[in-house]
Amino acid sequence: MYSLEVIEKSIRAMDTQQLIDRWERNLFSDESRPIAEAELRRRGIDPDGPMPDQEPLPPEPVSNFSLRDLPFWKQLFTFKGRASRLKFWTIVPAAWLAFIFLRVLMETLFERVSYPVLLLSVFGPLVPIAWVHWATIVQRLHDRNKSGRWAGLLFIPCLGQLWALVELGCFPGTPGPNRFGRN
Repeated sequence: MYSLEVIEKSIRAMDTQQLIDRWERNLFSDESRPIAEAELRRRGIDPDGPMPDQEPLPPEPVSNFSLRDLPFWKQLFTFKGRASRLKFWTIVPAAWLAFIFLRVLMETLFERVSYPVLLLSVFGPLVPIAWVHWATIVQRLHDRNKSGRWAGLLFIPCLGQLWALVELGCFPGTPGPNRFGRN
């Protein structure tokens, strides 16, 4: 499949820990095993003897994205990253309160208006507030190491809301990094 030169270059490019790890797990093919053995010997490691103790490689993160990289207001509108329980319990009620406040404000300002203006007064503030609300729910699901598609359960009357209250509001997130980014 690959030429021996390409295999040799890739083995030489490995750091010592990678080389030892692959050797111990017997991940080299029949063609590449002699090259890996020669590379180990070149680095002063006996392939037949015990391997030197080295620190294990840290797991590579699936995603390097973090909400900390964005300004606060942009964190509210993205569906990427993770959200803690504190953020969930802060943003979601605040979004509801903001909607209620704006809705009451629109009702008092536009007391006697036409139907299109009334619709605008309802859906105008609803769209950005709903976006922030759903983005926070998806981020919270990511913190629980679940896909954002789980948010679809909220459309099940009563059970969906109860599930979200327990799953998102009570259970802690995944400790350390997960597939959606670091903590």
